[in-house]
Amino acid sequence: MSSSELISPTANVSFSHVSLQPGEKRSAQLAYFNHEEDIGNAMQTIFHEKNFDLPLPKIFITLEGGLNNNSERSNDFSEKQFSTSVAKFLLDIGRNKLKVQNDAPWLFTYVRHDFVAGRIIQTTKQQYLANDIPLTRFVNIGIDVCQSMPLENAPYDYQSIVSAITGTKNVFLRTDSVGDECTNSYRTLNKRLSRLILYGRQKQDLVDRCTILQRCVDEMSRLQECSTSESLVVPKIILLYGGDVVNVSSIYRLMNVELEQRKFGLVIIRGSGGLADVLAWVSDKIRGGGSVCFHNSDRM
Repeated sequence: MSSSELISPTANVSFSHVSLQPGEKRSAQLAYFNHEEDIGNAMQTIFHEKNFDLPLPKIFITLEGGLNNNSERSNDFSEKQFSTSVAKFLLDIGRNKLKVQNDAPWLFTYVRHDFVAGRIIQTTKQQYLANDIPLTRFVNIGIDVCQSMPLENAPYDYQSIVSAITGTKNVFLRTDSVGDECTNSYRTLNKRLSRLILYGRQKQDLVDRCTILQRCVDEMSRLQECSTSESLVVPKIILLYGGDVVNVSSIYRLMNVELEQRKFGLVIIRGSGGLADVLAWVSDKIRGGGSVCFHNSDRM
């Protein structure tokens, strides 16, 4: 992806290696920037950093939702089978079955813990290694926002990331490794991630995770246009499983951007409960020629 012809504007971004599991020697790559930076310039700076110098995308997939309540799920839904199926799809792209050189699947998740997202990433990595495919051909990035802080106080390890995204105090007590201090917060982060992008925002800042995700996709699309002679539109998919009303806004925004080539399509995992099953029911009603009435009330 690197090219001497692609000059990146300079933005102040903090890069660090973080261990997301106790005793883990391999590190994830963390990029942090705050509200003082132009987001577009920050994205260019991040993806010109050596550790974020990634293969061009074959497909963008963002995981939305989450499985919070087992009672909401269909008896036919298997979290393990679903995770394995997604991992198999990512493996097929890694094998380059579609005959496209140097491209890779890109998977976006939340930085916060989601056992389904963690299982998908873990299973995909295991299948890549079992098939002698370099893990560089599988890009997974966690994106989240936190309270803005100066770059010199940027998160640098597991506990400081937890403190940043949860808003807890006593954030920056340095330790050499992940230890007992994060026992209670061990399930706060998605420990399977290879890369993380954190944005520090002020209270009145409207920038959220969805904004950062969109700008990340925009930058990679720009790089792809600069690197290829053809105008290619990379498929973009929202994979919704479970979820609730907090996911509605981001899904709507990703599906309704002005530029057609920036829009995401929506794949609903039926039987996973929550918002996914509500939208599946609505889709069935509309396809069947029925109508759906929504009641808006401040009491809801």
